Amino acid sequence: MNRARPHIRQAVTITGLGGERFSEAINTVENLVVLFMNRFPADTMDPWQRSAYKDYPALDATTRYFTNTRIAGSTEQVPFDALTDPEGVLADMVNEDFVHTVDNDVQYYGRTKNADNTYT
Repeated sequence: MNRARPHIRQAVTITGLGGERFSEAINTVENLVVLFMNRFPADTMDPWQRSAYKDYPALDATTRYFTNTRIAGSTEQVPFDALTDPEGVLADMVNEDFVHTVDNDVQYYGRTKNADNTYT
């Protein structure tokens, strides 16, 4: 497991299930990718590929759990959230070579419907 540490990541796929506004957002992302690719030297960016969920356009987002300390520098380290790492397995993998930083941390938000049809 420790050898896999640089590659362990969490991911989410977001889709608008065919909604027009989400399709517009996907087109905007594609335009931004082209803009960036025209501003940076060739071969310095990985090509972006449109994702799909079933037959619907989607966006994939990932983040690694760990950053190599040579890259992290003085970036703030943060503990793993209990929901992300309930048994402390990921926390035990932090060492002098790989750390969990604010850049690796993902915040999860939820929406709950109340009895009066409002949301919190």
